[in-house]
Amino acid sequence: LQAENDTILQTDLLAACAESLLYFVNAFVWTYHQFDVDPSTGQRIESISPHEPFITWEIQDELFNRFEYHLAHALDILISKCRDMGASWCCIIFLHWLWLFHKKGPQLLEMSRTREYVDQTGNHKALFQKHDKINEWLPTWMLPPDCLPGGKYRTKMHMHNVITGSTIDGESTTKHAGSGDRRLIALLDEFSKVEFGNEMRSATRDVALMRIINSTPAGPGTEYSRWKRSGQIKVFHLPFWEHPEKGAGRHVVEKEDGGWEIRSPWFDVEDSVRSPKELAQEVLAQDIESGDMFFTLINFQKHISMFGTEPLSRFSIDLKSNIANEEVGNYIKRRDYNCVDIRQNKKGPLRVWTHLLLGRPDQSKSYRLGIDVSKGQGASNSAISIKCRETGEKIAEWRDANTPAYELSRIAVAIAIWCGGKLPHRLPFMKWEMNGPGWDFGRMIVLQFGYSYYYRKKTVGQVTNTETKK
Repeated sequence: LQAENDTILQTDLLAACAESLLYFVNAFVWTYHQFDVDPSTGQRIESISPHEPFITWEIQDELFNRFEYHLAHALDILISKCRDMGASWCCIIFLHWLWLFHKKGPQLLEMSRTREYVDQTGNHKALFQKHDKINEWLPTWMLPPDCLPGGKYRTKMHMHNVITGSTIDGESTTKHAGSGDRRLIALLDEFSKVEFGNEMRSATRDVALMRIINSTPAGPGTEYSRWKRSGQIKVFHLPFWEHPEKGAGRHVVEKEDGGWEIRSPWFDVEDSVRSPKELAQEVLAQDIESGDMFFTLINFQKHISMFGTEPLSRFSIDLKSNIANEEVGNYIKRRDYNCVDIRQNKKGPLRVWTHLLLGRPDQSKSYRLGIDVSKGQGASNSAISIKCRETGEKIAEWRDANTPAYELSRIAVAIAIWCGGKLPHRLPFMKWEMNGPGWDFGRMIVLQFGYSYYYRKKTVGQVTNTETKK
């Protein structure tokens, strides 16, 4: 109030806000939320007032500082968050601060999955409604002219600062969003839920000096999840236990599988009313657990803790490099182990859980190879699992993410000949997934190498079932 009629104080306050983002946030920004958490019980309660000053938490201070650092060094940042951590507000406030005080008139872009989530009157989830809320509470001497709703410089998905020349525009996240545009910063909000994530990730690289990717997870197969795990972007985590109310009384608890987790009274309440998938997505910000999986992660963890062991030995294995593809079939027919190049390697892709006899699995048993073929471009593993038919035990596994199908076919033959087995076949039974690169793998194994002991589709008839050549 003292600054309303004191132009000198106004000038000082404007200079302080331009100099310090954190000062601007804590001194002038207000937010809107309708319920709080009782830290003693963990129960949700209605807010005394939905309009409150935005007083930052320690984790939010760190995020604002990280924003400034990343902009200064032209680095992207991905925010991995759970609900109600103020992440969207922090993103909007940072862009709003630049819009108000940056002297070079930055052009800024904000995107969300639909137009309604970018700008819709009365929709508090919409990005531009947060800008309007901030402007609504700013003193008139700090506010640029005609930028409130209905003003000349505040139109649909557009807000312009006529004093500095700064502009914030909004777009929905379509396939070609931002193409041809050039911005200082692009905000990609709720990126895990966009339809064309891969195309947007590629297109926006040349759009902005800095990209802010903000989202809760929506499963392991999203572009958001792949980007977060790629190691190609800095990730900032906003876990629930950093919330001053939700994290009150936090403590560490040992899980059934032997791992540890952080809990609090609020978390205990949410755990009792949410499904595991919902808890993973909205509270724990976990990508894999928040998706639709045939087996739950809890089942995986329990199975690993009960049965998982470190391999007894590890190897690198392949056919010898001087053996041409045209010669491989002859080695298969003779079951000639001399074609195999296998070497013990502490980091080798072949893991073995059985005791070898003369360097090979027990030749009095028979074996099966289950093969999953990836593209070999680093996104997911190709895997060859070796199972003993008599005992039902998995005795070995080969896996690698950077081996294409044509190389994997030679490795599979090397593993088959090394594995061997009892009469009459003296080779393991092979079965692989035919989708995608599995088709090319199968053509190499069957047509070029002449491997004959493999799974064939069965055509169901009225009297008998017949096996196809596939």
